[in-house]
Order: sequence, then structure tokens, then C-alpha cells
Amino acid sequence: MSWQDAHRYRAAVRTAAADLNRTDGALIWREEYAEVFGSPNRLWLALRSYWRTMVQAQVEMDYELDGTPSVQILQLSTAHPGLARALGVAAATDPVLTGADGPGPAPGSRMWQDCPLVGAA
Repeated sequence: MSWQDAHRYRAAVRTAAADLNRTDGALIWREEYAEVFGSPNRLWLALRSYWRTMVQAQVEMDYELDGTPSVQILQLSTAHPGLARALGVAAATDPVLTGADGPGPAPGSRMWQDCPLVGAA
């Protein structure tokens, strides 16, 4: 992957995430995504990776000792409401994101069910 390809990839992921936040979790497929990702499933996988990277970089502890989501994970979910909601819904329904066809959170995984925005979808 060339530097230009990597730059287009990251820009497309950021654009898709911004669209999700603006549309309350509705994915808008753009023609330029086909060239970068090839399919909507690959875009979902890229968005999941983007979310996981943000969690790893910004969240010290996912859950408090009492099992409730940490303040940091709630803040990240609040800052990216459409992305968090869409990934939560997709993780519960899409075989690629549920792990049936590759790595990913299981349906009903705490990663998604405790996100206050997922239940609001």
C-alpha cells in the first residue's frame, strides 16, 4: 500500500465515521469507497478497526469494578454517537462483525450492549 493509498484509506474511514455521526448511524455508501474498500463489509471492518484504535488510545479501562461502562468509554461513545450506535447494531446482526466469519465481538458482547447509545437505535 503506497502512502497515497494509505492516505485515501484513512480519509475515507474518517469521512464514513463523520457521516455516521451526522446521520445518527446510517451508513452512506459513496462511489469512492468502492475503490478503497471494495465492499460495504470491508468498510464496516475498517470502521470497527478505527473504533478499536480510538478505544485503545483513549480508554484506560473499559469498565468500572462494578461492571458499568467507564466514564472514558461513555465519553468516547458520546463524542462518536453514530459510529458507536452503528457498530453496535452491526455487531449484533452482521456475521462478519459478530465473529461468525472472522474476528469480532460476539452478538450481545459487553463491548456493545453496555454502550448507552446502542440501545437508543
